[in-house]
Amino acid sequence: HPVHHGLLLIGWSAAVLDAPAAQEHIRIISRAYKDCYPPEVFAKAVPTSALDLYMAARAMLYALNGGHVDARIPSPLPKSLAGFLKASLIKHPAHRSCDALGARKDLEDILASLYGPPSYQHLAVPQ
Repeated sequence: HPVHHGLLLIGWSAAVLDAPAAQEHIRIISRAYKDCYPPEVFAKAVPTSALDLYMAARAMLYALNGGHVDARIPSPLPKSLAGFLKASLIKHPAHRSCDALGARKDLEDILASLYGPPSYQHLAVPQ
């Protein structure tokens, strides 16, 4: 929530506490965003952090491409950021990073080198 800095979780009806231990797979997908899912979802593979990183990269591309569901990396994107996204979007999950904390640190470093240290920007939301 932008005013109270709270969090609203949605879409948890198919969540699994420990997918690898339970050998669960993603059972529900959004038809509108079907093209955003990695191949292992449709192969009914057990989800890993590599899937999360792929989906996060697709969400970034969605925002960068003005709300269009495609995997194009915009050409004016800095090479370091484009490389990070490409590495997150490798089709085979075994070739993608599974280290979410490491990926976060890498992205923070890339963004800091491009745009400087992060700073708080006040968000005013009309009531």
